[in-house]
Amino acid sequence: MLAEKAFSRFPDKIVAISDKTQSELLNLGVVRGRMTMIPNGVDYAHIQSVPPQNTKTDLAYCGRLKNHKNVHLLVEAVALLKQTRPDISAVIIGDGPESAALRALARQLCVAENITFTGSLENFDDVIAWLKASRIFVTPSTKEGGGSITLFEANACGLPVIGVRCPNGIDPRLIHAQRNGSLVDLSAKEIARAALELLESPDRLKFLAATSREFAANFDWDVVAEQYEQLYSSVCSERA
Repeated sequence: MLAEKAFSRFPDKIVAISDKTQSELLNLGVVRGRMTMIPNGVDYAHIQSVPPQNTKTDLAYCGRLKNHKNVHLLVEAVALLKQTRPDISAVIIGDGPESAALRALARQLCVAENITFTGSLENFDDVIAWLKASRIFVTPSTKEGGGSITLFEANACGLPVIGVRCPNGIDPRLIHAQRNGSLVDLSAKEIARAALELLESPDRLKFLAATSREFAANFDWDVVAEQYEQLYSSVCSERA
């Protein structure tokens, strides 16, 4: 905290990637006039051009397999869902120190056949193809710093996002229940409940797929780049 407070005093302008980050900077003593909120961006047009891959899945996760990502909750949620939906399926995209433990947990809970572990995918289009073949994106991470590129990428693929409520997680103002997903408490039971509600409501899931894409279009790199260009121009004008 002391280091953050010290470094925040050096720049003429500070870019916050979310409202949550901006609030945290205000708490550090940064003057509002020195801050601009510009979100992360995605290559929206390119994502739309990538076709889905053939294997369809209900749930998807993409990211590092680390402890604060809490991917074990997704595995446990699949086990809960399997009780009423034996054919429930999920894909976990990524690699990390928790990989072996997560695979072992899947075997222990008898859902190894329901979950595909892709490991690390080097080709971005392969990641997008898997996401576009899925129906819901789950991100139980408790350490995102407010912004989340994977949230926008999943929405761009037409996936509503189930996130978790957490002070250091995704900014809750980036997930809207009637538009691009929902926030739940940090538990496998709550993740399973939210997923089941969507899976059993195909019309709502179809509606959220469309509105999620519309939401993500606001974060296309062309839109974000224009905001940065305006910021740079204002800084240059002030210095001139």
